Amino acid sequence: MANEAQDLKSEWPTLACVDTRADGGQREVTLLRQGIVIRRRHRGVRMKIRVPARAYRGVVFKATGEAANSQRYLVSLSHNDADLRILLADTSDEREAFAHLQYWGEYFALPLYVERAGGQMECIRRRLGDIDCARPQDHARKGTTLLARRGRFLRRRKPGTLVRMDVVHHGEREIIARH
Repeated sequence: MANEAQDLKSEWPTLACVDTRADGGQREVTLLRQGIVIRRRHRGVRMKIRVPARAYRGVVFKATGEAANSQRYLVSLSHNDADLRILLADTSDEREAFAHLQYWGEYFALPLYVERAGGQMECIRRRLGDIDCARPQDHARKGTTLLARRGRFLRRRKPGTLVRMDVVHHGEREIIARH
């Protein structure tokens, strides 16, 4: 059983990325469909970070270089934290870069972006077939959609209305026990 797990681990794409703070200047990045596993050593201490795929903004295509012969195309996973950004492909062939962009977008089910001059990101595709890759909105935390929703136990009770609250009965005996 342990051998089967080792065989599966070898099938996952693994990259060696530059990490200036890691021992040896490199970190190992394993790309799973559910997310990214980053392994590195820092001052002799082994570290392992798991980042879910949904934490990434999307797969980004970027062209660098001015001259046509020195043009480089980069495909990367975009994250708000610069340390968690992952370079997936670096090539001089534009078609190959777009093939990487589409492959990794489908692999992680993330939207595709093109980074323009000045760092502007333009979404080129949010849907991959029948899958909507847009970031899911967490309505419960923002309190917008579920604000008026009553809780599980409060639903059993009849909600009060202003009309019922205004009724005052004069001259009736109070039924509350005081002693």
